[in-house]
Amino acid sequence: MELLSDRYLRYLSNRRSFGSGSRCRASFACTMMFLLVVLDYADMKREAGVFVSGVLAATGQSSEATAESICQSDGENTTICACGDSQIRDRQVSGLSGAAANSLKQASVMFSGPTNKLTVICDGSHVPDYSQALKDKVCPVDADMTQCRNNGKPPANQPIILAGLLRGENAAEIQWVDDNAPHSNKSFSLRIPGSNLPLSDKAFSVGCMKKTNSDASCKVTVNLVKLSQTTGNTVECAYGATSNASRQQVTLSPTQNTLTLICGNDSAILPTDYRTHFCSTGNAQESCAETYESIIPQYEDSWWTTSSPENGTYKLAIPSDMFPEEEKRIVVGCKYAQSKAGKADGGGTSTSSICNVDVTISASTSAASDASVPSVKCMALSTAVVLGAGFLFLN
Repeated sequence: MELLSDRYLRYLSNRRSFGSGSRCRASFACTMMFLLVVLDYADMKREAGVFVSGVLAATGQSSEATAESICQSDGENTTICACGDSQIRDRQVSGLSGAAANSLKQASVMFSGPTNKLTVICDGSHVPDYSQALKDKVCPVDADMTQCRNNGKPPANQPIILAGLLRGENAAEIQWVDDNAPHSNKSFSLRIPGSNLPLSDKAFSVGCMKKTNSDASCKVTVNLVKLSQTTGNTVECAYGATSNASRQQVTLSPTQNTLTLICGNDSAILPTDYRTHFCSTGNAQESCAETYESIIPQYEDSWWTTSSPENGTYKLAIPSDMFPEEEKRIVVGCKYAQSKAGKADGGGTSTSSICNVDVTISASTSAASDASVPSVKCMALSTAVVLGAGFLFLN
């Protein structure tokens, strides 16, 4: 591949051979050489990136589960877990002894998408555990699967109501569905929409029992992880350990002037005095010093409203004619308040995170129009400079 810089050097050499090289100013030639070298470097870097990507693809590196796993994803937001001696490998489990320790197979899956489906297949001599048979129940995440039954000992092993781990509309209607598997297999499926995922991390377990005795043959831990997300100017917060790996970004303008912040129940908006104060940088805090009057002198605290107190929904609406002359940035957010029932009502970790929202308040339309005038002048001046330099180069 011929570099642009090499082509330019050859061009200069040809011009000198015809006696016209002296017409090109040395400073302009050096500038052109620098720009062409930069372009050559960027082009080579791009091609190198394509080559490296091709090598990685050829190696077959992937995040897909291995063939030995008892659970596999079908790529359609569905995870299928098969508990059968011919399909899975034994895994030593600490805390168990004898035959149970040598036969229990384990896996872990995560529900965090807009749609989530788990299918558990108990084949051959296996039958579903007691929680699946009860349709609307699951085992606690730390339960001994051999004791997960209504009269299990201790009570911490007894099945729990699935709806108690979820939130949102129709959560009580979410239950196991019999897939009517052929032959001697038993297959049950559970579908949990993303809108029903809990605000904080929760988990439960399911699995299969051996038909010949009360030993568990497999255990699948299901982690419910909701992620904070932004749709348009609406932010829905979640508070799991990984729910806020990235900050939420919203831009308000005279034509899109409303921020909707859904903190959810058992949560609180940040800062506490959100109607009058905001945070300027970093993470949202309970107390921040900046006032809205400092960026919008005509600000009124009535611009903040609570549209749905029971769901922790807050709205900031800036009148279209009240936007500042210059662009401003504020930080607000939400934090999760651990429910009084704690881990007992949901299982899983109690680790939570702050949902940070970076809000950009655009300049008013009139201010933006005024700013565009000098920009046009600068563009015209730049164009004249480029054309003048080109004229010197060609002559």
